[in-house]
Amino acid sequence: MVDIISLLKYISLSLFVILLGCASGNREEREKIRHFVSENKQQEALTLLEQGEIKKDKHQKLLYQLELAKIYHNLGEYKISADYLATASELSQSYYTKSIAQKASSYVLNDNYENYYGEIFERSLMHFYQALNFYMIYQTGIEAGFTQDKDKKTIIERKTISEQARRQYLGRARAEILAWDTFFQDIQRSSRYDTIYKTDLMVKIFGGVIHEAMEKSSDQQIALQLYKDALKVLKYLGATYPSYNLKDKDFLGKFVKAENKFEWKIPENIFVKTSQFSDLNDFLVWKILKLTKNIRSTDYSKMLKELNPSDAVKAELNSNATPNVTIVLQEGLVAEKKPDKFNFGLHGLLNNIEDPQTRASVHRIGSDVLTIFMVNVLGLLPKKGPITYSQFAGAEVMGRISAELVSIEFEIPKVDAKAVNDTVTVEFKNKATSQVYKKNSPLMAPLSDIASQAVEERVYSTLMKTGTRVAIKHLVAILAAHKIYESNKQNNPLAAKYFALASYLAASRGIAASEKADVRYWSTLPNSLRISQLALPAGEYEVSAEIKSEKSSQAKTLGTVTVTPKGQNIFSYSI
Repeated sequence: MVDIISLLKYISLSLFVILLGCASGNREEREKIRHFVSENKQQEALTLLEQGEIKKDKHQKLLYQLELAKIYHNLGEYKISADYLATASELSQSYYTKSIAQKASSYVLNDNYENYYGEIFERSLMHFYQALNFYMIYQTGIEAGFTQDKDKKTIIERKTISEQARRQYLGRARAEILAWDTFFQDIQRSSRYDTIYKTDLMVKIFGGVIHEAMEKSSDQQIALQLYKDALKVLKYLGATYPSYNLKDKDFLGKFVKAENKFEWKIPENIFVKTSQFSDLNDFLVWKILKLTKNIRSTDYSKMLKELNPSDAVKAELNSNATPNVTIVLQEGLVAEKKPDKFNFGLHGLLNNIEDPQTRASVHRIGSDVLTIFMVNVLGLLPKKGPITYSQFAGAEVMGRISAELVSIEFEIPKVDAKAVNDTVTVEFKNKATSQVYKKNSPLMAPLSDIASQAVEERVYSTLMKTGTRVAIKHLVAILAAHKIYESNKQNNPLAAKYFALASYLAASRGIAASEKADVRYWSTLPNSLRISQLALPAGEYEVSAEIKSEKSSQAKTLGTVTVTPKGQNIFSYSI
């Protein structure tokens, strides 16, 4: 006869695991926000953010601020966006002194119970958008903020600022570029960042644009060096992204092993350049040669020979006109962070358990006996073949671990790279003369590629911690099931097996619910960032973009802009 009291006792013990947290990161809400943004329904996205669960979740304060900042940026409310980004920056800094209690909860429960800190590339983009916000406030001369109308409803109030205030925002844009550079310097100096993402094309390219806009000799020199740095970053770090290199995975393996990451000789068979690479390479070569010709004319011949520009670049260099218009295009939406399954071995953990009570229980039963029980009664057989999810260094190690005798599955975050393969041409049509000016828009940042690589690196670095945490939960449930089995197998072996299995299955469902992958992310970022520069006479222009892929072509009207006769004109659009 089955011992019902014992059964209830140990099922209760197993089901206790269910209470160990269940957080999904508000996936459905985030998907709806993305849908609204993709349909250019920014107000609907704001309403959902204000009324939804992301705002209420104390662990998603940073993401709440970032999503608001991006949506208000899309709306052209640059001062409001800048204010939210300033708050986000303060939160991000404070989170790096996280509490011991939070560390403990994330270890026992799951990563969703930690504050979201942001991936490194997301924290980098905070600087990009802040610098762009400040420059746009300088250029438009408009500040906006929240106030209340006579009915006490919150509204946006806009005001024109003085020339002095505008110049201050220009200075703040430059200061943000310097802070951005310092951010990456800190990452390069720190040993806690196990990543190859220790610099970025954007900080070099857009940093060069802002320094050029300062129109000072010293800033022109800095801009020139930044463009030179960008050319090197594109050649090495850029080649680890599929948008720039058809052999990105082969290149990544070599990049990880290279001691000097930006100097080693690149074998031709691991670098197959895409058109995106060639276009951005041409843009950077053009910028370097153009600036060299203007500010270091004695170096021009040497640099011309060294860079060996394409015929298209040479044709552009023949023009003496200085580019005075920069257009930044934000294309699509960044690839989603989604849950993926990972197979983790239990057998090796049995002899290396640190928790005293669990270790004592295993010792009393015996690891070999427990292994036989897991295989024969609970059916915890390994999945076919080793798991090689990570394409980053060490994937084969996790493959061996996951191929052990008994195994479990749990969720890990994953971002699928979305290689950019379309071409974009921007068109400026002068409303007074009907003169049309066209320019290719090179890919400055394949954000989905960067996101995919960043998440993969982080998953690899935390996989053992996550796997061990999940495995211990399963061991507790297995020990309870084993106790049920041992207490009842003398009376009814078949029923004992079924009740033990039922106990474990119930607990494992609770564990699965408690171990949702942390798929929180800055969901309103674009899939890619593009940049163009051209020289235009002062006047009013209609701006459009032509987007071509292998299968289709479409034109999009972007808006009307006024090009001023002095200084740099920077315009930003989402497409």
